[in-house]
Amino acid sequence: MYSYAPPPPPPPPPVTTPNCYPPPTVQEWTTGLLDCFDDPEIDWFNYNVFFGVACGTSGLIYSLIIAFIGIPCIMSCTYRTKIRSRYNLLETPAPDWVIHLFCEYCALCQEHRELKIRGMDPALGNIYRQLRTLL
Repeated sequence: MYSYAPPPPPPPPPVTTPNCYPPPTVQEWTTGLLDCFDDPEIDWFNYNVFFGVACGTSGLIYSLIIAFIGIPCIMSCTYRTKIRSRYNLLETPAPDWVIHLFCEYCALCQEHRELKIRGMDPALGNIYRQLRTLL
């Protein structure tokens, strides 16, 4: 006689995304790559000392790479990538490894200036320890 049909299942709940921050905007570097010649604080010797002091053990490895392989960009470009990621900087005018391969001195000086402008003092020591304290 009468057949009983169960009611249809309720519709699935709407998919919502959690409250997220908007994606960060990509920024330009605050100084140019070739501004290294306009910076009176950094000279031709101190760029290597900066990298060594700022990164501790990494500075020793960097110096060994210079002495035995002669291509320090295989290590130093990774720090440029970390700085770019932290501050959402553009990878300009070329990929990080290319910039460090052809203009190591200018790249390290630009990174030094960028960190100083953003409140870090690379001369004080480990850059990433300082970054964690600012977060």
